[in-house]
Amino acid sequence: MKKLIPLMLMLAVTIGAFAEGHALKVSFTDGSSATYALSEKPKVSFSGQDMTITSSDASTSYPRSEIVKITFEEITTSITDVNDANNITYSFNNDIFEAEGTEISVYSTSGSLVTKGSDMVSLRSLQSGVYVVRAGKQSIKIRKK
Repeated sequence: MKKLIPLMLMLAVTIGAFAEGHALKVSFTDGSSATYALSEKPKVSFSGQDMTITSSDASTSYPRSEIVKITFEEITTSITDVNDANNITYSFNNDIFEAEGTEISVYSTSGSLVTKGSDMVSLRSLQSGVYVVRAGKQSIKIRKK
């Protein structure tokens, strides 16, 4: 926990300084990673044994025991590894959840499957509220307005 406090202070100070063109990258013990554009102003919080990263449309929690490191990286436009199934890039805009090349399942907070698909799922027909989206190995909490 003592190692995380300086990291959080560093996050708070540096996010505003160079947000455009940079990202927060979380690397995991299984070799996968998750990347968040700093221009989206992700909020990082810790609760119990989890780290949660929240943006305007989604919230994702990760067990701290599975996090190897957290780094800042410059966003590039090149594709580094198209076949890496552990790294999933997703977006949630206009009630459309997209994760190219990935099976997507959407669940209500009670755990019921409400819709599923491949590459893209529309949440337009669903009521406003909180849903859990499973894309590949990631679970993402989203808020539909």
